[in-house]
Amino acid sequence: PPPPPLQEPKLVADAGNPTGYKAYFDSENILSIFQQASSALRFLHNSFDVRPLVHRDVKPENLLLIPTNINQMETILPGMHRWTVRLCDFGSVVEGNQPLRTPTDRMAAEDVIQKSTTQMYRAPEMVNVHSVQELTAK
Repeated sequence: PPPPPLQEPKLVADAGNPTGYKAYFDSENILSIFQQASSALRFLHNSFDVRPLVHRDVKPENLLLIPTNINQMETILPGMHRWTVRLCDFGSVVEGNQPLRTPTDRMAAEDVIQKSTTQMYRAPEMVNVHSVQELTAK
């Protein structure tokens, strides 16, 4: 049989869907979700005078999707309405940059990373703390 036609990439969604029906977000929803998640992270990084807050476990499971019109809950299918995004699970949040100058610094950082982050969503510098001198918000 011929291969299926190419389709625009879409994000699979089942969160917030009481029917359990799995569908796809359209491009407009995907862009809106990423823009809102980015805005939440920018707020954490820039809204505190002394030191930024750094969320070290950003992943799809830590984004709550709330329908913009809660009265539509019985007819919701992803892609047919807009979502309000909320970042959650702040158990991995740290204040400011973390220096990695000594073996003790690196061991402490590795311990925290192992306990409070999800391996497949880690930034490269969190996978190999020997590759940088400091863990930052960027």
